Amino acid sequence: MLANIRLTYWPIGGRRTARKVAHACITCFKIKPKILEPIMGNLPKLRVNQPIRSFENAGVDYAGPIMMKINSRRNSPLQKAYVCIFVCLATKAVHIELVCDLATDAFIAALTQFVSRRGKCKNMYSDNGTNFVGANRKLRKLAQLVTSTAHKERVSNAITLKEITWHFIPPRSPHFGGLWEAAVKAMKKHLNRTVANSHFTYDELYTTLTRIESCLNSRPLTPLSNDPSQWRGVGSSE
Repeated sequence: MLANIRLTYWPIGGRRTARKVAHACITCFKIKPKILEPIMGNLPKLRVNQPIRSFENAGVDYAGPIMMKINSRRNSPLQKAYVCIFVCLATKAVHIELVCDLATDAFIAALTQFVSRRGKCKNMYSDNGTNFVGANRKLRKLAQLVTSTAHKERVSNAITLKEITWHFIPPRSPHFGGLWEAAVKAMKKHLNRTVANSHFTYDELYTTLTRIESCLNSRPLTPLSNDPSQWRGVGSSE
């Protein structure tokens, strides 16, 4: 608009006037409306305070199901597998475990493997499962696992021995678990591009998930600098 006007006239303060006219234009507003930005609260202290080590405070979530081959034969039958994702609340580091079923013992085994490799964490956060209730049939088993009293009691006994304090986010508030939901989304993005419509065996799928874990943990924690002496960013795994 301003360029066309300057072909004939040179208005004083033309850029300021052009912005004012464009800002007051109803047609321009309808075509490109301003998106309302919600007021964001401060991050919890666990997210901003420097931890002693990674995974001192972590969140956990399930993803799946993924169809997996029982053996390497071409016509091998398929079975469901699930992905258990642990996320460090401070560094966003990711730890991925492959789970073959939704039994409580399988989850406790995944938790034990996580603690054995990453060290004991003080606080563990997770979804309480009520947001799964209205989901489709595939996710109802997840809801039954997480919301069942027997599962919570067995998990509580297991984490008591490991001195882990378990926290559940408020019901029907998945945005409280945005950190691990984002990790699930990133994991699915790489998994879908790698696996697509293929079916892997347990070893192949587990190897793929560990490579995805390495890829996610190599992301820089801060924006890259234009300074040539600082060409490399620090990743979550460091």
